[in-house]
Amino acid sequence: MTTAIERLEQLLDTQEQELSKVREERDHLKRELEGTLEGKFRQVEPEDGVLPVPRLELAYTQVDGWSHFRVTYQMVLRHLCGQLYALVIGSTDIAGHSKDPPDELASPRYDTNHAAHDSAYLGYPVYRRIPGKDPALLNLDYYAHQRAKGLAHRGEDHR
Repeated sequence: MTTAIERLEQLLDTQEQELSKVREERDHLKRELEGTLEGKFRQVEPEDGVLPVPRLELAYTQVDGWSHFRVTYQMVLRHLCGQLYALVIGSTDIAGHSKDPPDELASPRYDTNHAAHDSAYLGYPVYRRIPGKDPALLNLDYYAHQRAKGLAHRGEDHR
């Protein structure tokens, strides 16, 4: 016959085993989620209210000086806790420029067109962020792009 203490110990052992399984499952799901979002969702430093949140950005980073750089298209959002996060939407590598930082960098057509569409649809401003320079608000006219696309499709000159 088992005593009350032995039954409690058995119950505690059963609970520990179940808790261990739940922790393993939690860790597995956490690793799976991190793998899914790896490189796509990251915390960013606040700019002390310089730029509006939420916003869309074309962020430029050097890969090999300015002869090879990367443009990351991202959406910056504020978490409920107040932290800023960037959700990477797309990335384009651009190569073949000079080693010196140019006054005006090329904008990737694909990401810029998507930024124009997303800005028109969501109502978020689009900023260009180049290291060492102030962020620049981009005035992207999505509707002009759509009109030109329609005229080109019909074979008309849109310039």
